[in-house]
Amino acid sequence: MQNKEKFNLNTGLKKCKTTESLVGANSLVQGLFGKAVERLLAEEIKKHLECKKLENKSNSAVSKREENSFEEKNIFIPKYENIAFEPQETCNANMSSTMTSHIKEEVLPMANEWNSRPLESIYLTVFFDIIHYKVREDGIVVTKTAYTCVGITKEGKKDILGIWIGESGSAKFWLSVFSELKNRGIKDIFIVCVDELKGLPEAVKEAFPKVEIQPCIIHLIRKSVRYIPHKYLKEFINDLKSIYRAPSSKTAKDNLSKFENKWGKRYPFAINPWLKNWENVKTFFQFPTPIRRLIYTRKTVESLHRQFRRISKTRSAFQNDEVLFKLLFLAAQEITKTWTLPIHSWREIISQFAILYGERLDIN
Repeated sequence: MQNKEKFNLNTGLKKCKTTESLVGANSLVQGLFGKAVERLLAEEIKKHLECKKLENKSNSAVSKREENSFEEKNIFIPKYENIAFEPQETCNANMSSTMTSHIKEEVLPMANEWNSRPLESIYLTVFFDIIHYKVREDGIVVTKTAYTCVGITKEGKKDILGIWIGESGSAKFWLSVFSELKNRGIKDIFIVCVDELKGLPEAVKEAFPKVEIQPCIIHLIRKSVRYIPHKYLKEFINDLKSIYRAPSSKTAKDNLSKFENKWGKRYPFAINPWLKNWENVKTFFQFPTPIRRLIYTRKTVESLHRQFRRISKTRSAFQNDEVLFKLLFLAAQEITKTWTLPIHSWREIISQFAILYGERLDIN
């Protein structure tokens, strides 16, 4: 009897390091194809047995080589006593739709399980960002938004808390997201870094009343400078630095007033981002420099999205939300393989968090 080589999707994902390892020879998709075909064959044999009213007495498997759109692949066909069986249309050359269906059956449950897995009880900082994709829906191509959440644990490691796909965010949507995060085990979040996602600040405050909302300083700077002529840009940025580099909230507020008096009449749209978001911006100044460097930008989640774009850039539109979600899940598994060490200067950062948050941090 020939030993059956078992295929494990978790193991396959861990081994994926290149596009070739995902879809090439001896790749993850190859393994999924073989697994899918074996399941199809088992179902076909089951129907064959039912038709003949025979008991299922499988006691071995034989290897058979099948061709698909990638290359030849060894599959294992169950061997039955007193049964003459040859696979029929299941294993013909036109396997693309069937293979796709069965790969979805393999990947989607794992992706859903990952997106609902238990989480840490405390996250020091959580970053939210969005990325837009074209998705087919009811025969037309629409724009869908993927919402990604990345948290920093007490050990200083990055963790993707979830990926959600929808058309547009709302207070109701965000309340469901944060309720889900609580149900998955999160008890406390210290700081949420976000860039004007409608309804999110109210929803996160409802779920985690002690949380601090921090707008992305880099995004505020970008919104301001887009309205400034190049000849004034250097002077404008120097004045802007006096705000976000201020040692205290009071100094920052005083400098903002001077900044508004100097530039506000000529370029009101350059000043508005700071005035509009000041209640949350001033949170920034209560933190020491190591924590400021952490929450100054959302590069943690933005760099993840840059890698998502590289993987999806050849797709003009996705077949549906599930296909998009599966691709992002597989990409996330590959990207996070390198997330094994704490973020830069973590010891200094966690020391400052311990001083500020005391018993809430619970690092013992």
